Amino acid sequence: MIFTGDAAKNRAELVSGTADMSLGHQASSRSITRIRDLFREHPGTVLIPGHDAAMAWPDDVDRPIRLAPVRAGLQIWPDDDLSLIHDVDLTLPKD
Repeated sequence: MIFTGDAAKNRAELVSGTADMSLGHQASSRSITRIRDLFREHPGTVLIPGHDAAMAWPDDVDRPIRLAPVRAGLQIWPDDDLSLIHDVDLTLPKD
């Protein structure tokens, strides 16, 4: 297993090689490249990024795949009463 924390926060950073929201973009991009290379060099490794689902990188695909569905949503409350919480699902539909 590779735990990346915020060095590689999500699948998009691993695929693009570019860090989102970094104070040192060049250093962050080098770290992402090293993580991606290490991930590819060790088949069967599970990578756990800081803000995304766990991933694997099968030999027959050109990018990592998520091992669990990704969901996105918000909880909002329009008043001072927390019992009025509403869930808003922001998950993109499957193709």
